[in-house]
Amino acid sequence: MTTLIRHRTARFVVGTAAVGSLADWTLFAAMVATVDVLLGGGPWAVAAVIVARLLPGVAFAPLAARRADRGDLDTCLLRHEALRVGAVATVALAAATRSVPLALAGVIGFEYGAAMLAAARESLISRHVPRAVFTPVNTATAVLSYGSLPLGALLVAATSPALAFGSALVGYGALTLAYALGRPTRAAGGVPTDVRDAVATVPSSTTGASAGTPWRTVAAAALGLMPAVGLFAVAPGLAELWVGDRAATGSLYAFVIAGGAAGFAAANLRPSLPAAVPLCVAALGTAVAAGGRWQVGLTLLGAGAGAAYLALQNRLQHEATDPSQFARAFAILKVATGVAVVGAPALASLLSLSTALALLALLPVLAAAVTVGTPGTLVRLVVRESIGLLLRAVVEVRVEGADRRVDGPCVVVSNHPHVLDGPVAVAADRSLRPVARWQRNPGARFVIWAGGSVVTTAGTGRDPRPAYEQAADHLRAGGRIWLAPEGGSHQAPALRAPRSGAVRMAHAAGVPIQPLAIRWEDDLAGPDLRRWRPWARRRVTVRWGDPLRTTGSVEADGHRMMNALADVTGLPYEPVEHALAGIA
Repeated sequence: MTTLIRHRTARFVVGTAAVGSLADWTLFAAMVATVDVLLGGGPWAVAAVIVARLLPGVAFAPLAARRADRGDLDTCLLRHEALRVGAVATVALAAATRSVPLALAGVIGFEYGAAMLAAARESLISRHVPRAVFTPVNTATAVLSYGSLPLGALLVAATSPALAFGSALVGYGALTLAYALGRPTRAAGGVPTDVRDAVATVPSSTTGASAGTPWRTVAAAALGLMPAVGLFAVAPGLAELWVGDRAATGSLYAFVIAGGAAGFAAANLRPSLPAAVPLCVAALGTAVAAGGRWQVGLTLLGAGAGAAYLALQNRLQHEATDPSQFARAFAILKVATGVAVVGAPALASLLSLSTALALLALLPVLAAAVTVGTPGTLVRLVVRESIGLLLRAVVEVRVEGADRRVDGPCVVVSNHPHVLDGPVAVAADRSLRPVARWQRNPGARFVIWAGGSVVTTAGTGRDPRPAYEQAADHLRAGGRIWLAPEGGSHQAPALRAPRSGAVRMAHAAGVPIQPLAIRWEDDLAGPDLRRWRPWARRRVTVRWGDPLRTTGSVEADGHRMMNALADVTGLPYEPVEHALAGIA
């Protein structure tokens, strides 16, 4: 967050988003109030305004995607913000004179300018904001974009639609002046404009999607957003059925926004959060709302949609191969939003509201499947996250020396005092993929499968080389693996002679080896469920050591690896001649 404050262009993006979002919601509330009067108090004023504003946006989004990147961003921002000022004045005049043609002209002009501005802002972020600031910038703009909705509604309620139109006009005028004087794209000196330079720096576990597939991310974001956006169109009808009072619409929105704020916070605190998990939370929330538990269901929907969208947005920004992909992604999301707004009321009119929500709940599940690739992988991810939550309920994981952690592909090795060391290592570094031995116990095999482990059959009489090659391919693709080179868990007060698999994998992929010390509280072997208390979890400390560059010699690098592991764990290690004969 301090980097965001220091970087001028990032500050400019967030500051203009704050002013623009408040003006947007004030204008939106003023239009709803005006349409509500024209419809004679009808319950669908909100839906009517959303449809009227989104349909032009759907048409203009592809045009904005093609044009926003071709010109100077300063000129694009200034020209189209000035266009929005004129469009708002036209809409205000149409509201005063009750002229439908004038209102349509103003809305079309406003949405054209808004589409161009949104596409230009995406290009501005991708070209001139450091990658390290993407997550806080996206979080700040998302919170401001949706959190200012109540403020706009309150302003209209406390004054009048006419004064609200004037307030929005002042806000857009201030932005026009800011774009004229701020010159945001000239203030990012030294920031590389080629976004391909840092594609490999984003953790592969952010969404579960493979690197270089940004359109998978866009599709997942579009599908995952549909239930939340569709809710804004059907919420007036839901409020009528809920308490028989149209004023309850604001309460419905409040639950979604509160959940969204929690989701943004979760995604910001855990930048590596797999997007498939919150998408499943959004699906669960939609299903709970369909069952009649509106408060709980809509809060879960907002939290899941907010966290998933932020995670997917971060992933897309890192994976895109050129800045114009952001603008094209915006076009796709705009079209999906329009489909949701038009489709949700249609479903609610043809079917029951509960049935419509149940169908909408399937879309986040489909989006989660898109982010991870296959339904089996989705099930594995959900089970893995559930195991992680259970582990955190039993164990408190503390990480030391995080500044020494290698960000890129690496073979991480650790001592092995307990069978839970693999989940503990993954809890300390979610980008790790474990390497595990084949187990006879079905429960152990299930946990290994859920963790996405590379399973080696060394010592079983089967050929272990396919697993070894799979791990090496994962490393070459930019992934990270974890294994315990001693071969099995033990409580001996010294390190055992290692197997050679870790070193061979590092040699094959040309990546470093990094030691990781695992130390359970009071030197015990791990948690004991018979003595478990939720207020006194067993503590385990994970400490990173300095990475090692390999030399090419399996035996020499194996001894160097174990000596480094001995240094960080504080356990003695006695080299044994010809000890590195096994594969893993």
